[in-house]
Amino acid sequence: MTMKGKSQRQIRKHILRQVEDTFDLQRLDYKKRVTPLKHAAKLVGVVVAGIVYGLGFGLAYYAWKAGKTDYETFTKFSWIFMVPASVVGAFTYMLNGNRREFRVAKDIFDHIDHVEGHAGILWRYEPILLELCGDDEVVKHVIAVSREGSFKGLEPEDYAKVVHKLHAALSSGEGRSISDEAAEAFERNLAKAGPE
Repeated sequence: MTMKGKSQRQIRKHILRQVEDTFDLQRLDYKKRVTPLKHAAKLVGVVVAGIVYGLGFGLAYYAWKAGKTDYETFTKFSWIFMVPASVVGAFTYMLNGNRREFRVAKDIFDHIDHVEGHAGILWRYEPILLELCGDDEVVKHVIAVSREGSFKGLEPEDYAKVVHKLHAALSSGEGRSISDEAAEAFERNLAKAGPE
């Protein structure tokens, strides 16, 4: 489908349709998918910290009731056990949160591998991205990684952010317009078998 002679709106709609057909935008919504997982990880951290504190308090209480320690020592230990309970709770939160985020990141990487394949796809949107997003270093980095076909060192959040930034720029009627040169360069990129 040629872009010559089309209005700005038709060009945007065509490219937007191409983006929506190529990328699973809900699957690439990293922040939306990770936020509830972080809240669950916080809850797990608080529960573990409560259990650790409860165990420490219970031991101190038992020692006080059994007559092994006096009341002053019991009160000191009830305050002192807050430190290890907080440390263990924070560590549990971080570990649990990272494990939960890893599943989402792995799912996004699987989607990237499926979409990008060997020839790459996001680099084909380079003229459009550079025109709509300007000199964004993250966009340039993700385009370069897509062109190389090697996703080592790529954060899934960055890839998802670039795709969503492209979708948002195309779907909003405001902002910069797409020049005929960028639209034609995009069409040439789509026709290529792979990066040069």
